[in-house]
Amino acid sequence: MRLSAIAACVALAMSLCPYAKADSRQDCVDPRAEIRVQGCSEVLKSGPAFWALANRAIGYRVLRQFENALADANAAMRINASTAGLYLERGFIHLGKANHDLAAADFSEAVRLDPRLTSAYFGRALAYENVGDARRAKKDLEQAVAIDRALVGAHWLQHGDELRAAGRHKDSITAYDRALIGNPDMVLANYRRGLAHEA
Repeated sequence: MRLSAIAACVALAMSLCPYAKADSRQDCVDPRAEIRVQGCSEVLKSGPAFWALANRAIGYRVLRQFENALADANAAMRINASTAGLYLERGFIHLGKANHDLAAADFSEAVRLDPRLTSAYFGRALAYENVGDARRAKKDLEQAVAIDRALVGAHWLQHGDELRAAGRHKDSITAYDRALIGNPDMVLANYRRGLAHEA
């Protein structure tokens, strides 16, 4: 798993679980997906808890167990449907399942709940791009950059890594180029772009 993805998961987990302390619940916010799923499953043995369901959904998504992730995200939403981070997470789950219209709808709800949530604009841009709507994708990317240029660069870097790992080297180069547009000194994007060219 990429470092930027781990950092994003931990940040989301902490926003969903602000009262996690160094006790038995700590594993439920662990950046390692397997431990997160196990820890949250232990917590959930005592009954449904919004934050444990939301954090386990993250773990399942990272493990690419999208059906389990979606079930947990939906269960968490039945408890509290007003958390932008949960719509963001469910949007990324839908992206993983290639349900781009559902992903765009969840990212839109995340933006409605928190208009400064850069990751939601980025995710929605990916969903739009995947259905061929370049105009709306560009608009969302511009909005994301206006909010947080460095985070958008990190998102493109992670996306480039995923594409390169899947053998889609030409697409990964495009993603690395996008990371460099707003962050020309991003050393990792330059380096990984070079690796993709060599492949």
